[in-house]
Amino acid sequence: VGRESDSELADGLAEITHASRRAADLTNQLLAYTRRGTSQDAPVDVNEIVNDVADAIGLHAGQALTVTRNLCQGSPVVMGDGGQIHEAIFNLAVNAAEAMPGGGELALATEIVAAEESGRDRPEADQPGRYIRVSVTDTGVGMDSETLDHIFEPFFTTKPAGEAVGLGLAVVYGCARDHKGNVLVDSRPNHGTTVKLFLPLREDDAIAAEPDASA
Repeated sequence: VGRESDSELADGLAEITHASRRAADLTNQLLAYTRRGTSQDAPVDVNEIVNDVADAIGLHAGQALTVTRNLCQGSPVVMGDGGQIHEAIFNLAVNAAEAMPGGGELALATEIVAAEESGRDRPEADQPGRYIRVSVTDTGVGMDSETLDHIFEPFFTTKPAGEAVGLGLAVVYGCARDHKGNVLVDSRPNHGTTVKLFLPLREDDAIAAEPDASA
């Protein structure tokens, strides 16, 4: 009886811990969403944020998930809210990891691109100049066209009730617009997903930066 009671207690504590973590995640997403439009304006090293996110995901994802990073040279700096940008990139990485419950590869990359360039990878932003493109790619389940039509809508989610409030990608989109950037998504069912977040480089860095020739 004692062992059964201990087992039940352990299971109960595990459920409480899981629920507490989910509640904290939901609270952070709600706070990030309500902070839109009130961002700070300070120099932000995007590569540093991507490295922090990659380290965090790698520590908690387990051996079944491989996390890779391919960052542009130097320290690309944008003017904006470091906390908001970190939250956006972290949300992208978490979404990518959750799309691969059986394991897979999560790739994070940064590149310098120009708004004037043609092709699918251009920022499509309102203002000209150079941008840092943060790409988060997974080998997960992917999304169909109907889901893609709604992913940036607040409170839209494909997860079971109580698991998410559906603000992750809305926060990412809000971050992009608050920083005069953009976000693009490329996904197909069973072929994974790539999300590209574009943020304008700080003026001095934009003048010195050379865009990637293959972008």
